[in-house]
Amino acid sequence: MLTQIFTPLRSVKTSDIGDVIRNCLIFLKVTNMEKLPEQQISQAPNPEDAKRLKFEEDEEWYEYGRIPYEVYYMTDCPSGAMVDEKTPGRFKVTQNSGGGESLSIFIHESVPAEFKDVIAFHELREAELVLADGIDENQAHQQATTETEEYARKHLNKEELEKFVEWQSTLDI
Repeated sequence: MLTQIFTPLRSVKTSDIGDVIRNCLIFLKVTNMEKLPEQQISQAPNPEDAKRLKFEEDEEWYEYGRIPYEVYYMTDCPSGAMVDEKTPGRFKVTQNSGGGESLSIFIHESVPAEFKDVIAFHELREAELVLADGIDENQAHQQATTETEEYARKHLNKEELEKFVEWQSTLDI
């Protein structure tokens, strides 16, 4: 169908090109109409099927799912305005020094090494629900919490899972 629209462009006068582009944009907007409300909540990967996240460094660029930004993660953040021992993970769209924006994932330095990927999964999934699906932050947090519990059950051994549940009970989430 797009070839039907773009093929005639070869014969379009330069003065008419603005109208053609507007018509193409209208076509693209109509063919990509808004999702129905029941389609808005992501059916992204089942946490039980999700591979365990791996981070090579304490800070680095990362890509995840349908998040419309490059992701920069930091897994050893000191206490401050974004994270602390009671709120060990956060995400935020931030300005890049070279221009543009990225998604930053902050994980507090107190998070035990074996749980950093679990916290990162939660923040990435919550960000994906908010930024890619347009879901309300509270609803996204609740869904990410449920999925994070499933992710933890899959990727942590029994002893780690017990420690995670105990550690998690001390948090302000």
